[in-house]
Amino acid sequence: PEDPEFLEAPEAPLDPSDLQDPPQHPSDSQDPPDPPEDFLEALESLPDPSEPQNPSELGDASDLGDASYLGDASDLGDPPRSPRVQDPALGNLSDYGRPRSLTGSSSSSLPSVSNLLASYERLGWEKEPPIYARPPREPTGPHFSPENQAALEEGHRKATEPILAKERVKKLLAFSRVPVPEKRIHPRQAALFTSAANEAAKAFISKPKESTLLRFLLLPRVLGLGLAKGNLAATLKGFPSNLPTLEASLASFEPTEQQGQRPPKHLSPSEQATKQLERGFLGRAAKALIDSSPLAPETPETLALLREKHPLGPKNPFNGKTRPYAGQRVTLEAVSKAVESIGLEKAPGLSGWTRPLLDLAIGKDSQVLAALRLLADMIRQGTAPGIDILCPARLIGLEKPDGGARPIAVGDLIYRAGNASPLAARG
Repeated sequence: PEDPEFLEAPEAPLDPSDLQDPPQHPSDSQDPPDPPEDFLEALESLPDPSEPQNPSELGDASDLGDASYLGDASDLGDPPRSPRVQDPALGNLSDYGRPRSLTGSSSSSLPSVSNLLASYERLGWEKEPPIYARPPREPTGPHFSPENQAALEEGHRKATEPILAKERVKKLLAFSRVPVPEKRIHPRQAALFTSAANEAAKAFISKPKESTLLRFLLLPRVLGLGLAKGNLAATLKGFPSNLPTLEASLASFEPTEQQGQRPPKHLSPSEQATKQLERGFLGRAAKALIDSSPLAPETPETLALLREKHPLGPKNPFNGKTRPYAGQRVTLEAVSKAVESIGLEKAPGLSGWTRPLLDLAIGKDSQVLAALRLLADMIRQGTAPGIDILCPARLIGLEKPDGGARPIAVGDLIYRAGNASPLAARG
């Protein structure tokens, strides 16, 4: 038999009436103090956070300053408490005291007036105007010493001078001054452009050389030149035999605003958005309301900053003994997927090809699609011609709020489609 000394007495049933209310937070037993009158007056003068604000008054994301303006969890009240656990034997403990939220205060409580004022002060809405309304700032000086800047400028000159001296590169740069059409062109004009594009693509397929590739690349600029002069049919039907005549006419051609160029910096975000909507660019209009960074001025300081951010690399970075696998053959379906991945509002490179123009040129049994497939396959194998006319990009600088410049390189869409096609072929 078991020793009675070690037997435990049965537990008496728990009477809920013997329970006491759980201890309350010290702040629960006191009424919250009334906020000072000056805080209430300041709060009434602030905009209602629940109402949507005008984006033109908010500026862009750079106006918000450091990410610390959000504060931390301590600004919102007491630290969060663990949720109450319901014991089946005791019932719901919330019946024995006032229910509380996870923040340690009542569910209807709001941040203090001082916290609200501090949050608005961190946002800076009343302190600094948006970026488009500020006076222009010159870019801050480069971080390199004058000797290093001179060496960097000389290195860039030596690297680019031989390329810029080539005749085909000169021709590409000369035609890049001609704007390409942004709006939908007339069906008759589209048919003329599609026919000329197929002829240029057929010439590249038969002789995949730099000369035939250049004629295909120049076609959007030739389209813009024909539209500007009012003789599109004669211009496209005579291409490429009339290329010397067209190049000579560029001397008297007055270029207009290029596609993809940002509106002038004196326009407000709403005016910039309206300008982009008139062109049919919904995405650019939305971006203008969020990011209205203007173009940086073309000054020696800006050029020095851009050189600093684009240092020269080795002449032959992949000059190794390894021979990596080139990948599988590019198909027409892969090229179609690569073209579809390009945004409809993507700004053109030096050649002027855009996604809408590619959609016009690519159709059923299109020679353009076959030419892009051949070019992509040659890029995959490292045998593609025209590296000096395919790889250049338009380099622009966007003005930063602190006076610096952010470099943006706009590459050619034909080169982008050719690079993306091998990746699309791998799935």
